[in-house]
Amino acid sequence: MAKIRKELNFRDLGGYTGQGGRKIRRGLLFRSGSLGECRPEEVKELERLRIRTVLDFRSESEVLSFPDPAIKGARMYRESAMIDENGKDIDYSPGALIRLAMQQKGRDKIEAVSRLCYETIPFHNPAYRKMFDLLLEGEVPMVMHCTAGKDRTGVAAMLILLALGVDDETICEDYMLTNVYRKKRIERRYRATGVLTFLSRNLHSFQTIQEGVLPSGIRTSLEAIHAKYSSLEDFFLQEYDLGEADLDRLRSLYLE
Repeated sequence: MAKIRKELNFRDLGGYTGQGGRKIRRGLLFRSGSLGECRPEEVKELERLRIRTVLDFRSESEVLSFPDPAIKGARMYRESAMIDENGKDIDYSPGALIRLAMQQKGRDKIEAVSRLCYETIPFHNPAYRKMFDLLLEGEVPMVMHCTAGKDRTGVAAMLILLALGVDDETICEDYMLTNVYRKKRIERRYRATGVLTFLSRNLHSFQTIQEGVLPSGIRTSLEAIHAKYSSLEDFFLQEYDLGEADLDRLRSLYLE
């Protein structure tokens, strides 16, 4: 495992069981928070891992304010995973997420934002289409990331795992690992408001999603996919133009 601080949410998707009981190959598919936080020795570690592709799901404004470091041998792609109906980037950093939540109606603002994101982001998303194009071309080892590596990256990881035949429960467990990796940052958020965090469910959720995730997030995406499509094969064909041969190729490349 790479010697990169856990709080950066950097981890390998390898090792999970996919189609036919085969395991995802290690050292090829990585998910992460912002690489701009990497220390020089962590950048060296990325180079040691022979990272070939960096896929950045952040908005242009996020990238400009906190750019990725240069990684020797890696090609950098920015494909915003959150865009509005006009194709404009949506800033979905933790701070922007809170501002978006405050615009929602009703008492449970976090639930409203969660559904706004997770019910829509898996569908016909150009950033994830680019991700699958790169994976089909074998442009790995790949690191995909956003700001905290939890929402946009979490859904990207979900899609890869689904395509490789990983079950829903394992996908949810991988998603929730963000709260293990970013535990110190989450706890710092809790300490900022003290006991009030634990007396108010809304405040607790607000504090959590700034650095971590809620279980309802990825489950909302999975439920939306299963509700709209009778099979995952149909979902991948209709949303990402991935036919049977494409899914077979992905599995031959990334399962062992």
